[in-house]
Amino acid sequence: MAQYINRLLVLSCFIVPALALAACSDMFGNNSGSFGPNKGGQTALEGRWIDANGISSTFRNGIFETRSPDTNEKLSEGNYTFNGGNIVAIEVRSLVRGTVSHVNCSLTKAKLYCTTENNTKFILTKG
Repeated sequence: MAQYINRLLVLSCFIVPALALAACSDMFGNNSGSFGPNKGGQTALEGRWIDANGISSTFRNGIFETRSPDTNEKLSEGNYTFNGGNIVAIEVRSLVRGTVSHVNCSLTKAKLYCTTENNTKFILTKG
């Protein structure tokens, strides 16, 4: 459980600057197509995503939350918006630390590539 909390703390303590986001987008070679809302309002982002530690993140109707893999305890919650095409801005409210941070990610069809303020990268895979 401590490793999951530590991972969450790392993710929730950083604000990703716009320049790092642009570099992340270029680095991972995203498609030029948009993954933003379709006519029904649903996006390719909606659903469950998993990180390398097994922490699940759920995106639905602009609401974001993470849960631990072992107890399914909610670790964080927040909101997300699309900032043009396949760029996703996430506001994370850590329930563990009581902090708010912002993460920006680049969305592809099955991966979500994110970069922290200190250029730490992490990947979520569609689950």
